[in-house]
Amino acid sequence: MLLILVVELNIITRKVKLHSMSIQQPLAEFYSNVAVVNELFNIVNDSNERILGELDDNIKEDEVETENITNGILLYILSFTRNYHDIIIELFEEMEKFEFSSTPSVSSKFVSEETENDYDKLSTINLYDHTTNCAVQVAETLVFGNDTPSSAVGISIIIALLHDFGESPIIANKFSHSEYHNQISANYAKVFLSKFLNHKNIHSRINKTFIELVFTTINNFHDAYAPQTPWLKVLKVGDKLAREKELEYYKICKQASSDDS
Repeated sequence: MLLILVVELNIITRKVKLHSMSIQQPLAEFYSNVAVVNELFNIVNDSNERILGELDDNIKEDEVETENITNGILLYILSFTRNYHDIIIELFEEMEKFEFSSTPSVSSKFVSEETENDYDKLSTINLYDHTTNCAVQVAETLVFGNDTPSSAVGISIIIALLHDFGESPIIANKFSHSEYHNQISANYAKVFLSKFLNHKNIHSRINKTFIELVFTTINNFHDAYAPQTPWLKVLKVGDKLAREKELEYYKICKQASSDDS
């Protein structure tokens, strides 16, 4: 229900997103998000050649057939980038394999400062919905009204999809040496992406620099003292916007339930 609502709403409002953002968000927050996107764009284009320059040389548009994909939210996310379609699709398969739809998006074991006050509410949102909501918010923030390179959008989507894998009890048990879910997520991301290192053709852009970028961003997600890179800022913006929408959805459902009783 939540995913259907989000997809339909996103498709309807896509062309007027900037206008709607300025209405729905406080003005200071809106301009803060724009500043983050501009910072990412400038770094990608001017000073981040070590990370993206060597990757872009080998990047091609993904030749992935999408005709048989029936998942509306997956198709919507794929529409934001020409790159990394195969990896994004496989991450959706991983979410199904690890039962994200039946897993709360916040665990009492891994409650953070950001979720502590709203734990009872957010625990009703499953991990699949939150993960895909975050990816959508990241993609929309980078694309609407901005010329962010497709490869940068693709990388940011992958980071968003991977950032909470540590909330899965199945994955957490495999990385039990780590106490915090962001560290578990980062370790899982490294293992998941490392299997693409030996692939050729469309996978040739997956290298150790790429993996380290994803690992570091996710690992630092809840570390207030870590360098706040544009990649990390975009992830935090996407996660914050997703949580805000989820709390709104909870409020609507709660009100509807109250009206029925």
